[in-house]
Amino acid sequence: MSGRFQEWASTRIPGIIRNDFRRKLFAVIIALLVTLLVNDILDQVKTVEIANVTVKFELPQDIRFQSSVLPEFTATVTVQGKRSALDRLTESDFEIVKKVPAASLHDGSVKVLPADVTLKKHIFFGPKPTIRGVSPGSFRLELDQYIVKNDIPININYDRKELPQGYVLERVDTPEDQQRVTVRGPSRIVSGLKKIETERVPLDKATQDFTMTVGLIRPDGDVTLSFDRVPLTFRISGQVGKDIFGVPVQLLLDQNSGNGLSYVVEPATVTILLEEPATDVGKTDKTLLHPYVLTAGLKEGRTQCDVRCWCEKSDVRITAIVPDKVTVLVTKPEPENGSAK
Repeated sequence: MSGRFQEWASTRIPGIIRNDFRRKLFAVIIALLVTLLVNDILDQVKTVEIANVTVKFELPQDIRFQSSVLPEFTATVTVQGKRSALDRLTESDFEIVKKVPAASLHDGSVKVLPADVTLKKHIFFGPKPTIRGVSPGSFRLELDQYIVKNDIPININYDRKELPQGYVLERVDTPEDQQRVTVRGPSRIVSGLKKIETERVPLDKATQDFTMTVGLIRPDGDVTLSFDRVPLTFRISGQVGKDIFGVPVQLLLDQNSGNGLSYVVEPATVTILLEEPATDVGKTDKTLLHPYVLTAGLKEGRTQCDVRCWCEKSDVRITAIVPDKVTVLVTKPEPENGSAK
């Protein structure tokens, strides 16, 4: 076998290598060792600064940056190591990820340490460079905590003045479980919330009861609501309120209210508050109204009596009488001189 190999080597390997091979191999090894020794001597340890390394912050749950656009942070990393390794490093070879501790939420100050820096690039030959420092060593973050606020009232956005002439809004009905809403979001917004507005509800064509579902307006894009729509029922009345002043109070006498007694009402007139149909606005006047006092059982002297009222129009509703009590003075006339003996 060795004979064949020598025969093959004599024909395939050049003589410059084959002849005196051992000494030549030894010389190559010595040259290589000298080269490595010289490179090691020249490859001295040095310190460099790598600028514009991106800093990422991992925030605790329910903590956010105040700005809707995430801020960009960079730092300068001080690295120590062999020249051959450092000369090939750039800012993209480093990563800074800092977990923000809960204690930083009070003042927003967060320290970044060399231990937070990671060298992503693998160093094949020689020792790995050492992170010696980070500048700046601390960052001030504009942070905000997410909070939950319950039972914030819902304000229905409408304008009564938009109603067609002759129509009034009696009330707006809302489901009991949807009159208040729970809000979650940044404390700078949620903590000061007094109410949540609905979308605008137009009333310019409202002549009868109607129901519609309207959306709730979020005060900020980062705010969430326990529900975002609410059904509303608007009760529209065709009755228009009206006050009629100076309506005379009448005495309603029974068959026993005579006997020579006289009656005086104080005050003699009252104000009637009523609602009349929207289609009949202005057609109710004091001649159609009859406030009265019952005199049955009244004795001489002053007595406070309730005032009642009826209207000749059946579609008019009396809502109040002002005042609702009057004083009735009952007196017996003095006999004429000489008439009694």
